[in-house]
Amino acid sequence: MNLFSRKQRQEKQLDLDQVVQQLTELSPPSVLVYLEETGNGRKVDENLGKAFLLQRDQRLYTDVNHLYITTPEDLKVASEGSFRGRDELVALQFMHRRVPYRLECRVVGRFRLLPEVVELLDFKVRAAYKLLPTSRIRKEDKRGFLRYAVKNYGDSRQPVTTHVTFDVFLRLTRQEITSEGAPPAELTDLRFQPPDEPSSREPVTARAAIDRLRELLLSRPMNERRVYLTKIVKSEAKGYRRKHNDAYLLGYVDVLGLDQEIRREVIYTKRSAKADFRKDNPYNLRPGDRVLAQFRHDASFYYLPCEVLEARTGNEVLRPRGLVEPEAGLKVELVEYSVGGALLESSTELLTLLLGERCPPQVGSEDGYRGRVWEAAFDQIRHHLVHLTFYPSLHFAEKLKNFQPDLPFAIPILGQIVRHQVHGERRTLQFGLRFAYDPEEVPLTPVEPVTWRLLRGVRDNVHFTEVHSKLSQLYGHLEHQSLARTALRD
Repeated sequence: MNLFSRKQRQEKQLDLDQVVQQLTELSPPSVLVYLEETGNGRKVDENLGKAFLLQRDQRLYTDVNHLYITTPEDLKVASEGSFRGRDELVALQFMHRRVPYRLECRVVGRFRLLPEVVELLDFKVRAAYKLLPTSRIRKEDKRGFLRYAVKNYGDSRQPVTTHVTFDVFLRLTRQEITSEGAPPAELTDLRFQPPDEPSSREPVTARAAIDRLRELLLSRPMNERRVYLTKIVKSEAKGYRRKHNDAYLLGYVDVLGLDQEIRREVIYTKRSAKADFRKDNPYNLRPGDRVLAQFRHDASFYYLPCEVLEARTGNEVLRPRGLVEPEAGLKVELVEYSVGGALLESSTELLTLLLGERCPPQVGSEDGYRGRVWEAAFDQIRHHLVHLTFYPSLHFAEKLKNFQPDLPFAIPILGQIVRHQVHGERRTLQFGLRFAYDPEEVPLTPVEPVTWRLLRGVRDNVHFTEVHSKLSQLYGHLEHQSLARTALRD
């Protein structure tokens, strides 16, 4: 006996009782039959059509681990051709709760059923094919995550998602991804290209921030003078086991007293709906807490870091800790998104940003983006990480609020362009991006360093996973309501 030889892995013996029991529990009313191998050993892949499993009292009818199916629809008994009906290997495919399953069987033969057996069946057939399972029941679910389209270019065959949409801004970073070796697990020194420039030369004072906030919000209707507050808890722990920041989404709150004379250099806001009088509620604000106020004005997005001065019963008193800063990225058109990536529409501004001096001179022309020059340009784009900021826009009726995801005001993420395509007759260039890194901290200022964590799976981004989960529940609910209305009409 060789002690250093690897022990051969023994396959588990097929338990026919377990296979038949599982098939009985799934109880498919019909199956698709595929001929895999003929009796003489010739491999084929032929669709024989739909067949029905014999049932008794709405349960699968079996005979000592054998099951019976009716003659497949596309198979003519009089002229079976290559299908002899004995010692053939067939595959049965069926759906259960929208998940496809597959079971391989050997055809024992075609038999005429006894009259007393026919009387016990749910539907009357005089002859059926007798099958013996030769494999376990396997799931054949190879579907990816749904892609939610927000733009279909007028194609009515492609539904558009309207409940959750995004405004997307893009910035190019100096971080490159090489084709050799594994990407770094963390990024700590992320720089942008072109580099950040000071947005304003005015002094950083609370009065300047309040004046700018009043200027933007007073131009809006009274019911839209609000900001989105995010409470950020900084951790003082350091080292390998450092604790990362916690962000508590307080939601939208109204800003008070904007049309009155400023007596104190502070901002008054209503109390968050998530706050209460419990001491252990993390959504309660206390003096000294850091919050990030964000809001939208026209097509631009702004943010203002603040500190809590007073926490009152009905409102909060905040003091600005910086200036009102606008979004610094380039606005891009979102075509569709999923859990693991997004599809963006290109433009002259986007190509100029991504390629810089290497941008072909014929950008914007209708040359189909073909040729060696464009191929070299697209290859260059794939080596850079791009910074994406998704600003969600939610549209849910009051009766569908249970399906509304709880999302932050902005979702930053690093992505990599992995493909490009030219769509439609207008020859629209599109870029497909894969999400690559998530931030582990929520910065209060643009210059504050942020650690980015590598996404190792498509479900790592919690916000897009939440969107996918809620939309899946919503669509299932709407489909169930549609079926119920159809059944009532019938």
